[in-house]
Amino acid sequence: MRKKFKTKEVVNMKKTILTMFLLFLSVVLIYGYADAISGVCSNCHTMHNSQDGAAVAVGGPNEQLLNAGCVACHTTATGQTSSYGAPAILHTTAPTTQGQTSTLAGGDFYWVNADETANAAKGHNVIDLSGVTGPDANMPGTGLTPPGWDPVATGTSFPAGQVAGGEATWTSQLTCAGTYGCHGDHASAGSFPGMTGAHHNNTGGTSTQASTADTTGNSFRFLWRIKGREKANRNWTQTATLHNEYYRANLTVDRRAGGLAAYGTRDTISFLCAQCHGVFHSTID
Repeated sequence: MRKKFKTKEVVNMKKTILTMFLLFLSVVLIYGYADAISGVCSNCHTMHNSQDGAAVAVGGPNEQLLNAGCVACHTTATGQTSSYGAPAILHTTAPTTQGQTSTLAGGDFYWVNADETANAAKGHNVIDLSGVTGPDANMPGTGLTPPGWDPVATGTSFPAGQVAGGEATWTSQLTCAGTYGCHGDHASAGSFPGMTGAHHNNTGGTSTQASTADTTGNSFRFLWRIKGREKANRNWTQTATLHNEYYRANLTVDRRAGGLAAYGTRDTISFLCAQCHGVFHSTID
C-alpha cells in the first residue's frame, strides 16, 4: 500500500534533498583542488539576475549564470585584484608604469582598451574588451588574422583543438578564450565554453602546475597545456625569489631546417605564442 505524504512532510523532504545536493556540490567543487574557487555559489553566480528590483549580472545575463564575464570580473580602478578577488588585467585608471606595483606580469589591457588604434602595440585587441571594436587599424592587410599567422607552423593536431580551427584566414576576432582565444579549450567556441570548469579546478601556484598541464585548470594561467608556476601575488612585486616561472626548453634545432619536428616540446610559453604567430617563431639561429 502506497504511503500518502502530508504537505508538510513533502516540503521537509524537498528541503532535505536540496540540502544534501548543495553539500554534495560543495564537496565536488572544492575537494582536492588548491586555490580553486570555492565558497558560496552566489559570490560568482546568480540564478535569476534580479535582486531588489535591480540586475545582478554585469552586462548580463551571462552564460553559465555568472555575475560577470571575463573582462568585468578582472577589472578594477587600481590595485592587484578586482572586487571579485580576481587578478586585475584591466585597470580603469591608467597605471603609472608597466611592471612592479602597477600591472601584473602579463601586462594590462588599459592602453589598448582606451585607444585600440593609437595603442595597438601595447596589447592584444581582444573583442571582449568594450573599447575594442574591430581589426587592428594600424596593421592594414591582416584583418582578423594575427600578424605572423601560420596555421601549420606548430602542427595541426591538438587534443583540445587548434587555434582558429586552423583556418587559413581568421573569420572571427580574437577572444579571451576558446577557439579564437589564448586561454582555455580551443575546441570550444566562445570564451565562456572555453573556460568551463577551469576556475573550480585551478591548481594555482602549486608544484603540480610546473610538471602537469593536461587540463585547462592545471595549466599555467589557464593557457591549455602550457607549464609554469604562478606566485600567489602574480608578480605584483618582483624579487629574485618572488616571481612567476615560465617553462622553456633549450632547442638547438634550426626550425627552418627541422620543420615541425622542432616543435616536439609543446608545453613552453614560446610554443603558446607560436600557435598564433608561427612565422615569428620559425627559427632560433
